[in-house]
Amino acid sequence: MQRVLRFISLGVLLLFLAGTAVAQINKWRDVHSVKKNETFTSIAQQYGITVDELKQANPEISDPGMLKKGERLFIPYTSAPSEPVANNEKIGVASRPIRLGIMLPLNSKNREGRQMVEYYRGVLMACDSVKKQGISVSVNAWNVEETTVISKILDTQEAKNLDLIIGPLHANKMQPLSDFITKHATMMVMPFAVNSNEVERNRNIFQIYQRPDAVNAVSVDYICKHFKNYHPVIIDCADEKSTKGAFTKALREAFKQGGIKFSLTSLKTPTNSLLKAFEENERNVVILNSGSTKSMNEVFSKLTIVQNLKPKAKISVLGYPEWQPEAASKENLFFKYDVYLPVNEFTEMRSNAVKRFHNKYRHNFHQDLMSGTPCMGLAGFDHAYFFLKGLHKYGKAFDGAAGRFTYEPLQAPMRFVRLGGGGYQNQGFLFVHYNASKRNVETINY
Repeated sequence: MQRVLRFISLGVLLLFLAGTAVAQINKWRDVHSVKKNETFTSIAQQYGITVDELKQANPEISDPGMLKKGERLFIPYTSAPSEPVANNEKIGVASRPIRLGIMLPLNSKNREGRQMVEYYRGVLMACDSVKKQGISVSVNAWNVEETTVISKILDTQEAKNLDLIIGPLHANKMQPLSDFITKHATMMVMPFAVNSNEVERNRNIFQIYQRPDAVNAVSVDYICKHFKNYHPVIIDCADEKSTKGAFTKALREAFKQGGIKFSLTSLKTPTNSLLKAFEENERNVVILNSGSTKSMNEVFSKLTIVQNLKPKAKISVLGYPEWQPEAASKENLFFKYDVYLPVNEFTEMRSNAVKRFHNKYRHNFHQDLMSGTPCMGLAGFDHAYFFLKGLHKYGKAFDGAAGRFTYEPLQAPMRFVRLGGGGYQNQGFLFVHYNASKRNVETINY
C-alpha cells in the first residue's frame, strides 16, 4: 500500500503524523476522528469509499470491529489509474513537481521500522523546506519490508512515473529495483548499507553508504598528510574482536612509505616502557588497533599516567566512529586529548541549525528524535534536501558532485563520484576534531 502526499498543506499533514507511526495508505486525502458508535462501514459510506479501501489505508487497526472514540483513521482517495509519464519528460523537473518515492520499512513493528519512520519524517521536513524555495514535490511512500512483494508496487503507474526513489533497506529488493529504474529512467538513492554491488553496474544509482574499506583508504591517505609532523604511537589493545587490524596495518605501511617514524606499544606494556614510546619534544598522535569503547577508556587511563610522568609530552588521539555515542559523556577527555574522529557523518548538537531541526521535529510530531548515531531524522532531511535541490536545478543531469550548489549538511556530507561505467558513490568524509587549545569542535572535510 502507498501514501501519496501533495505538498500544499504540509503543516496539516505533519500534525496528523504526530501521534502515529506512518500508515500504509492509498492516496491519502483526510484524517477522520472516530465518533461514538461509528464503524468501518459507516465511515466508508460517509466518504464514498469501500470498506476494503479503508482497511487497506489503516492496516495497524487489527480489529475493525473495536474502534475507539477519538481514534484517527486515514481516509484514502478511491483508486483511479494515473496517466503514464514518458521517460523523456523526467529529464527536466524545474517547471513541475518532483515525483519522489520512498520504499522503506515504514511501520512501528520494531526499532528498524521506527527508525525508517523517523527518516521518512525527515524527508517530509526537507520537502517542506524546499517548498519555501519554490520547489514543488509530490511524494509516494510504500511500506517495503523484507517480505514485501515489490513487483506489485513497481507495477503501479505511480511507481513508473517517479523521478526519484529513496530505498531500499533490504538486499532482496535491489535487483528488481535496479532493473526497474533502468527501464523507466528513474534515479535511485541508496541511503543505507545494502549487501549489493548494483551501484557498480547501474548508472542511475547514488549510494550514500560508504563501505569500510573505502573509508579506510581515504582515511589512511588523509592521516599521513595531516599528521606528517606528528610522532605516531600505535597501541595494541589486545582486543580479539577488533576489526581495525587491517586499517592500522595499512597505516603502518603508509607511514613507512612516507618516511614517518612511529612507535609500537601495548596496553599491557609496563609504564616505564610505555613512556619510551612517546616523544617529549614532538606532538604525539596515539592510534589504537581497536574501536571499542572499552579500549578507549583503558587508553585514556594510560594517557593520564603518561602525562603525569611526562608532562611536556603533547598528545593527540586518533579515534573511531564507534566513539561518537560516547562523545557527550567523555567530552572533557576528548578535549583533553585533542581527539580526532574520522567519520561519515557527524552532528554538532550545539549548532543553531540542529537545534532548530530538533525543535521543529518535536513541534511537528510531538516526540523527540530517537537516540543513536546516525540520527535518522537528520539523515532523511539531508538526503532528501540534497537530491531535491539537485534535481530541480539540473534535472537528470545531476551527478551529486562537489560544488553543484551551496548546502551545509546537518549531519552527512555528500560528494559523489562515478564508479567507472556504473553509478555514483558518496565520498564525503569528515574529520571531527575536539580542539584542545580552542576547546571547540571542528569539522574538517576531506
